[in-house]
Amino acid sequence: MKHLLILAALVFCFATVYSQERQIRQLEQQIANHPQQDTFRVNRLNALAQISSVPPKKQDSLSTEAIAISQKIGYPTGEGFGLISKGLAAFVLGKRDQMPVTLSQARVIAERTGDQELLALCWQLEGRLNSQNDNRKALACYLKADSIAERLPNKELTARMKRIISSMYAVSLSDFPKAMEWALKSVKIAEENNLQNELALSWASLASYYTTMGDNKNGLIYYKKALEANKVLDNNNLSATLYNNIGERYRLMGNYSEAIKAYKLQLTT
Repeated sequence: MKHLLILAALVFCFATVYSQERQIRQLEQQIANHPQQDTFRVNRLNALAQISSVPPKKQDSLSTEAIAISQKIGYPTGEGFGLISKGLAAFVLGKRDQMPVTLSQARVIAERTGDQELLALCWQLEGRLNSQNDNRKALACYLKADSIAERLPNKELTARMKRIISSMYAVSLSDFPKAMEWALKSVKIAEENNLQNELALSWASLASYYTTMGDNKNGLIYYKKALEANKVLDNNNLSATLYNNIGERYRLMGNYSEAIKAYKLQLTT
């Protein structure tokens, strides 16, 4: 059962790649047009490095430049966010031995500057560091990150942290009631702040939990909710994925005519 849930999570992570392409192109253009070594460039380098679909080697390169410029111009906040991105890239690149150093450096900056968003990201990075060998410790770190994020104006971070915690309960701890509880918390934040991307992904997470447990009826309901949220984004790749999952639910429920309709919509999206 767990491998099906992991597969579903990977599918939706893959689908978010396409919703980020426009943002990536915009940031790359801004960086190319602004060679000056100042806070503007650092902030764009860090913003680009924090996008999950950017290849980890490029994330590492972007964050390295952001750190170097920040140190040169005396911009500790820029250095701190660069260290977070460098640590996350190290995780994906299999260089996890580098993570404690970058985490420690980022935490010192967060405490010195009082930057609460940076501090929340430090806890998120520590959670990622512990996720390979101690799920409970990782969860505790994510919960601390969420507690800090709750007090911040960045509601996208708040919704994302709740979705990360939801996934942690489902994939690593097989606690589906808790996973659903946290996914619904993410949905609430996303709805209140019109965060359609987070809303679509949180509904899809709920759907994947139900389908993993064999509840195709509720899975269908929440895949349709995810599809409705995604219409605002006009993310065709995510729509195609959702139509495919909707078709599968209908097929498994024996409603073949509706399944065929959904599969056709997937092919034409």
